Amino acid sequence: SIYNPFINHAPLHRCASGTLHGSADRYQHAYSLVQRLALSSASSPEALSSLIYLRPDAELLPLVESLCEQPPSSQKNQQFATIYEETQLRPEITRLPLLLQLVRQPDLPSDLQATIRAELRATLQTDHAESWADWSLALDEYLATEHGLLRAED
Repeated sequence: SIYNPFINHAPLHRCASGTLHGSADRYQHAYSLVQRLALSSASSPEALSSLIYLRPDAELLPLVESLCEQPPSSQKNQQFATIYEETQLRPEITRLPLLLQLVRQPDLPSDLQATIRAELRATLQTDHAESWADWSLALDEYLATEHGLLRAED
């Protein structure tokens, strides 16, 4: 078994195929819960701004995904706008996937959706309307060409 420092010192077990079993699911669930709690505690735009400022780039997409899972509300609309504004200085490799995640949301305010689409169109030099798979491919191509990044196989 493998020591897992994240969950009450619970071991992970590797089966014959090499797959880890055990506490990994609990860790993922706990991480998701922490993301949701962080969002709920960031009720004001200022609190969310601080949360975004303190998070490393790698933790921003899971934070945005947690927000997108929340039911529609005026607070959620404010959070969408805050994320857009507070990530403007983040590197493209962080910001563009966040924008793509945001623009796909059916409850995104229309003015913010238009702004994000315009930014994506200008940056990626393309427009794929509602075809999110094509937008994702265009983003992957752009990041590979401009930043030498390739998407890791899941």
